[in-house]
Amino acid sequence: MLPSRAYAGWVWTPQTGWIGPAGAVKDTPKEQLDFALAFFENGKFDKARIEFKKLLTHYKDALEAREAQYHLGRCHEEQGDYYAAFLEYRKTIQVYPSTTRFEEIVERMYQIGNHFLSGKKRKVLGTIAIMPARDKAIEVFQAIAEDGPFSRQGELAQYKLGIANLALGEYEQAVSAFEQLIDRYPNSPLVDDARFQIASQPERNVQARLRSASDRSSDRAVGCLRGRESRQ
Repeated sequence: MLPSRAYAGWVWTPQTGWIGPAGAVKDTPKEQLDFALAFFENGKFDKARIEFKKLLTHYKDALEAREAQYHLGRCHEEQGDYYAAFLEYRKTIQVYPSTTRFEEIVERMYQIGNHFLSGKKRKVLGTIAIMPARDKAIEVFQAIAEDGPFSRQGELAQYKLGIANLALGEYEQAVSAFEQLIDRYPNSPLVDDARFQIASQPERNVQARLRSASDRSSDRAVGCLRGRESRQ
């Protein structure tokens, strides 16, 4: 077994090469990215996140920064912290909109939204998942509708935004989401179902009945008034 060597806080082993003192960053963004990816690929996600964050701190304008930001989301997703993953993914496409991973990231966000919509729970402060997360589904689908309306998942996210609001009993917001789908994607195969969902909402039906009753009452009043005028 070959011994390790150390000089002024730097440690060398045959397996890792030279590793700097705690907090040290590699000499180039590519070296730092490769170093972080090695932890990621070996399932050491906590250490990987530390190294990706170092890259973002010291080389925020480098091309490698967008990969580091994306992999922060991947680390959280691999560890089952889906809401934290969503936040990092969204930051990636907002800060680095030209990333070649745009469609992949939106797809991952969409799957996270589906995860929450299915009734799964989310982690709180890194602990066991204990908080209901359907409200987070709304946040995720809204983010996709805003940041990636023309992505492959754009219209699906807009539709699921309506469905997620229905699941929470937010009928007005659900109707608004379905109406936006119809306006934005008039040729979508989801339009007919969106119209059906709008017509099926109890508050919309109550309002329609009230308007109908009001119209009938108004018609009767007008009829009575005209009848009086004709007799005079």
